[in-house]
Amino acid sequence: TGNVRRLFLLMPNKALTQNDQAVSVYFDNDNGGATGLQAIRATGINVSDCSGLYKPYKDLNDYLTKYFLKL
Repeated sequence: TGNVRRLFLLMPNKALTQNDQAVSVYFDNDNGGATGLQAIRATGINVSDCSGLYKPYKDLNDYLTKYFLKL
């Protein structure tokens, strides 16, 4: 999670904080994902949390793997 925070702190985020568009993130449905989301929001960037799309799965990869196995 510290790496995610450093990434967004190093990015030139002026454009990200000055417009109405949101950055979509697909973090894990766990404490690490929640912490990463909070870290990005703390930088002032408008963030859209997409992890609800694949609940109750741990992460997007887990969801997609199980979804395609059903096909």
